[in-house]
Amino acid sequence: MTLLMPMAPNTWLMGFEIFALILIVPTVVYFAGHRILRPFPMLFNALHWIFGAYMMYVFVAGISTLMFG
Repeated sequence: MTLLMPMAPNTWLMGFEIFALILIVPTVVYFAGHRILRPFPMLFNALHWIFGAYMMYVFVAGISTLMFG
């Protein structure tokens, strides 16, 4: 835990940037890919699986950080 302390956000702006990097940017990429990959059904489905797995990872990491951090 002490190794991560220098990376911890110490201002609201830095916290917002980390939040954007973790949640908002992948969502924008998802919606862009959603429009681009619609004609390709297999890639379209893969996009949903990859994004769903990523969001599940973020959820589990957030809950475990809140519970054990």
